[in-house]
Amino acid sequence: MTEFNQQQQGASRPARGIHLVIAGPGTGKTRTMIERINNTVKEYAVQPENLLILTFSRKAAEEIRERLAASSGKDYNTAFAGTFHSFCLRILKENSGLYLSNTGMKSFPDIIDSKLEESIRQQLFMQEPGRFMGIPYDAIIKIMNRRSPFPAPTAARLSKSGLFTQIEKFREQYRQYKLQHALIDYDDMMLHAAELLAGNTAVREELNAKYRFIFIDEFQDTSHEDFNLLTHVAGKDANIFMVGDDYQAIYRFRGARVEYLVNAAKFFPGANIHKLTINYRSHSEIVELSNRFIRHNSFRSKKKIISAKGKGATVMFHRAESLACETDTIAQIIAAADTNVTCAILCRNNYQVEKLQRSLSPGSMNLICMTIHASKGLEFDCVIIAGVNDAIIPDRDTDIEDERRLFYVALTRARSRLHIIYETDDKGALPRFISECGYSGR
Repeated sequence: MTEFNQQQQGASRPARGIHLVIAGPGTGKTRTMIERINNTVKEYAVQPENLLILTFSRKAAEEIRERLAASSGKDYNTAFAGTFHSFCLRILKENSGLYLSNTGMKSFPDIIDSKLEESIRQQLFMQEPGRFMGIPYDAIIKIMNRRSPFPAPTAARLSKSGLFTQIEKFREQYRQYKLQHALIDYDDMMLHAAELLAGNTAVREELNAKYRFIFIDEFQDTSHEDFNLLTHVAGKDANIFMVGDDYQAIYRFRGARVEYLVNAAKFFPGANIHKLTINYRSHSEIVELSNRFIRHNSFRSKKKIISAKGKGATVMFHRAESLACETDTIAQIIAAADTNVTCAILCRNNYQVEKLQRSLSPGSMNLICMTIHASKGLEFDCVIIAGVNDAIIPDRDTDIEDERRLFYVALTRARSRLHIIYETDDKGALPRFISECGYSGR
């Protein structure tokens, strides 16, 4: 992909107001956003320090900074390009006096990494483990960290048992510990920054004036906390440019709310909607299969992705009734591939990854085995989706449409070769997602 297509040109053209780009896999959404930033700087003579560029991972933020520098040669060092969490930390540090006054902490807090957070929680848990009715620590933390609602029967059972009440007490105990020891975790960064902005008009107005143009990548991953912060920072007459793909919204368990993208007109009245639908990554057989599959979701934006490459892909379904059979099938696929072909095995969970890694310990140099979540944003010549069955994907405790989005991500990682390995049930019936791909077993 060299020249910008008509859709990309329209989306990258500088303009004030609220703009949302609904993109598909391989459609050049980050490239389009980079071009939009450069065009905005030129058109409105904006200084880099007046730009706010937000995303959801350090890796994505680093890529944006590198691509900005490479695309224009302009010094963007004074622009803020980082994660929502790092931006919140900056707000707290720049207003440390007010922040400490609000929280009652005597010094600016240290940031807890995941290892220290785990240690503190275990320590608090062991002070009174009996209150959790014999449920082990790992299960309690999993429930405590869950951001999406449980299915109604599960929620009713847990509520009736009194477990939710005990977990709320545990959460408050952890919160008080952090305050007393001047510590914050990543969730606290968001919460404390939003509280500071909500309670101080002067700080809000200062940020409104400073950040004249706001750019958000991977907008489908926006949580309630992210959206709340954005409304405080943007203020009235905001200039916001957002790019995302609701079909790839796979982080509800972290609090992401895809409705901010799908129902953008509700949250951003008068927003200008653009679409990027030309896929430069995958051949049409893969694009058409993924289109057919995701149409089973009812809550989604309406877009049809088309391939710029045309036909030429290999798409195959393989039945395997055991790990040994699955391993043999994968080995055959790899053996048939050219040595310069990049190949990835994608699994629903880490347990599957570990099993396959042990089984394939003569694996190819170009072979990568990872979860589907970890593959987000990556692409490979050949993708093998392993272990598809109704006991694994869709996950029973996760919303079915979220699970489809996850499987859609797996399908759309492949450039030219897609292999899907599945198991039938005891009666020989195909897994749900295999049928929804349009495969009949023949």
